[in-house]
Amino acid sequence: MKLVLQDIYNTATDRIEAMNELQKWYQWAVRCRLQPMKVFAKTLKDNWGGILNYFDSRLTQCNPEGINSIVQSARTRAKGYRNVNNFIAMIYLLAVKLTFQFSEK
Repeated sequence: MKLVLQDIYNTATDRIEAMNELQKWYQWAVRCRLQPMKVFAKTLKDNWGGILNYFDSRLTQCNPEGINSIVQSARTRAKGYRNVNNFIAMIYLLAVKLTFQFSEK
């Protein structure tokens, strides 16, 4: 069931096709005897609109969640900054992941 759901995400080309395929998968999942799969199918149905929006734009929450993780990391590192500009500077420093190469002279 997991692989079929992954296949839907990988092969559906538009919202209508995805909706039809997901509806078939949902019917299959709620009829199965695996309780965790039934719970997951209900979660999928509760978030139906957002899931189908993915097939319109192909955008996910990955990038905003990653940025939030960087901000939280900066906040916990120092346990406070003197001003907002220092906090913003630390976020930028963590986000760009600079690497420095020093040469010996």
